[in-house]
Amino acid sequence: MKKSLYCFFLAVVLWHGDVCAAFFDNGDSTITDTVSGLMWQKVTAPGIYTWDQAKAYCENLSFVGKSDWRLPTRNELQSIVNYNAYKPSAFSTFFPDTVAAWYWSSTTYAGSTGDAWYVDFNYGGVSSLSKSDHDYVRAVRAGQCGLFVSSTTTSTPAGSSTSSSTSSSTSTTSTTATTTTTTTGWCPSQKVLGEDSPDLEALRAFRDNTLAQSAVGRRVIEIYYNNADTINAALDRSPLLQAAARKALEAVSMMVGR
Repeated sequence: MKKSLYCFFLAVVLWHGDVCAAFFDNGDSTITDTVSGLMWQKVTAPGIYTWDQAKAYCENLSFVGKSDWRLPTRNELQSIVNYNAYKPSAFSTFFPDTVAAWYWSSTTYAGSTGDAWYVDFNYGGVSSLSKSDHDYVRAVRAGQCGLFVSSTTTSTPAGSSTSSSTSSSTSTTSTTATTTTTTTGWCPSQKVLGEDSPDLEALRAFRDNTLAQSAVGRRVIEIYYNNADTINAALDRSPLLQAAARKALEAVSMMVGR
């Protein structure tokens, strides 16, 4: 019983941190990035598409019981490039059919709105291309806990570049220079402590600076990710459990915040 409670509270503490990518094969033709929380289509979409066709394919995709698939942003698509490989620059264990070619992103090129960014899975480079051209597609969606991911897409003038931005409160989608955010779900620690709790910040720091730095710690984060729905359901059913979880989280946050 003590072991079960310990595992429960450990799971409640954890949710995504800004650490190196850690992919998990869900066994249903999807891949989860346990760092960003994004869920990827494991296989490349059949055929090649114009940019508008690529967006339509993803947005109309109904797969593994999910219908909120979309075309990834440039920064999101770059996050699955393996820069230690080429032709294709892919993590072949998780994305085995990646074509050594160009894949569309949803990010419009600011220098010409008729162009969009693509990621080249030959060598991992990025550039822009006319939206009327044809490229490959891989769909993405936010993970089961939307608070895991916030991918900020910012239009960039010609000759400059962007870098990805990650936060811990929302899932972000943008097709213009303005970022819009959509919260897709609560993570247990935030459900218990509240969005702006200083205790939550201490737990985040512990997660990112300590647990995420080891293989075992990243595995614990992964376990949390795959059980977030179950934990939330248990919390919703039992106010007593939520109160106990709050006390445990507050106590842990004091210890790790010193």
